[in-house]
Amino acid sequence: MRFGPCSDSLEDPAPPLLLSQLRTLTQWQHRADVLGVQMATLRQLIARSFILIEPDAPFDADRLELRTIAIAHDHPALQSIAAEILEGLNYRVIVTDSRMADVPGGSVIDAILLDVPLVNEERLTCIRRAKQLSSQVVVVTSIPEGSGRQRLRDAGVVGFVAWPLDCGELAACLRGVLNADLARPT
Repeated sequence: MRFGPCSDSLEDPAPPLLLSQLRTLTQWQHRADVLGVQMATLRQLIARSFILIEPDAPFDADRLELRTIAIAHDHPALQSIAAEILEGLNYRVIVTDSRMADVPGGSVIDAILLDVPLVNEERLTCIRRAKQLSSQVVVVTSIPEGSGRQRLRDAGVVGFVAWPLDCGELAACLRGVLNADLARPT
């Protein structure tokens, strides 16, 4: 590559490999920008839906602020969405993958929101691991009511919510699970 005698432009075209990498980088940047806009829109929708959520009368709001929920999911974008919702509901959030191997030792976790797309031995192992960290395991799943959900209940799951997460449904589920936990004699 060399510059022409009277201009600042390149005489030789850029190598095809460089152009290909530049095109890929540009595409990724565009996708990141689109995701940023989508996240901003989602934040607005989440904020609007909080206005519609009314707490139940016996709910202990002061204890809610101290509650920690672990999000155990393998997709970063879905982790972010769940974290936004839970933080908007005034929970402390720990984000981890579905194996929960990187949960900080000594963490007090009041409930775990665990992604279970299907019932298999790997996911049942994840539930057993979650039960070691918290007695309250809520599963995010599209599995319909029936034998699959019963297997999850038998493994110790105490609640179910579906993707896409609905703020009201998630708030009600966690409220029920955590209030039941508060009502248990210690």
